[in-house]
Amino acid sequence: GESAKSSIVSCFNTGDVSATGTTNTAYAGGIVGESDTNGSSSNPSHISYCYSTGDITAKTATTSTSGGIVGGAQYVVIKSCFATGSVSSESSSSSSYPAYYAYAGGIIGWIWSNKITLKDCLALNTEGVKAIGSVSKKHVGRIAGNNIGNDNGTVPLSNNYASTKIKLTVGDSPSDPTTDIA
Repeated sequence: GESAKSSIVSCFNTGDVSATGTTNTAYAGGIVGESDTNGSSSNPSHISYCYSTGDITAKTATTSTSGGIVGGAQYVVIKSCFATGSVSSESSSSSSYPAYYAYAGGIIGWIWSNKITLKDCLALNTEGVKAIGSVSKKHVGRIAGNNIGNDNGTVPLSNNYASTKIKLTVGDSPSDPTTDIA
C-alpha cells in the first residue's frame, strides 16, 4: 500500500507481497509499497524498528520497483529495519520510453530524491534480489536498487549492512554472492 506523512513503528510482515499491474506501475514492499511521493522534507514519514521475512514481487508491463521494506520513496526516514525475503521486480515493456524500469533492493527499491534517510538497516535477502524483463533500465542493490533519484543526487547510506551472500540478478545476468570481503 501507500504511506503518506505517517509513522510506522515496531511492525512486521511474514507473508509474501505481490503487486501486479497490467498497464501501469507496480510498487511492492515488505512494509510499504510507496512512501510519501508528495510529502515534504520538513515532515517526512518514519518507518522504524520494522522487519519483513516475506518474498516481495512487483510485476508490470511498464514500471516496477520492489524492496524488502519499501518499494519506492521520496520523503521518508527508514531506521533500524531488516528484511530477509527474496525481492524481485519485473517490467516487460519493449517501448523505448525512458521512464520504464525495473528496480529492486534488499531494503528499498527506488530512492526518488535525496530527501531520504536510510540508516541502521540490515538486508539478509540471501534468496536473491533481481530486476528482470525487457525494459532497458534495470538496477539492483543489496541495500538500494536505485540510489540516483530524480534530482541526480545520491542519498548517503548510514550504518547499513547487507549480507555478502545475496545473489544479485540484472536481466539474464546473475552475479554470484560476494566472497572474501574484508
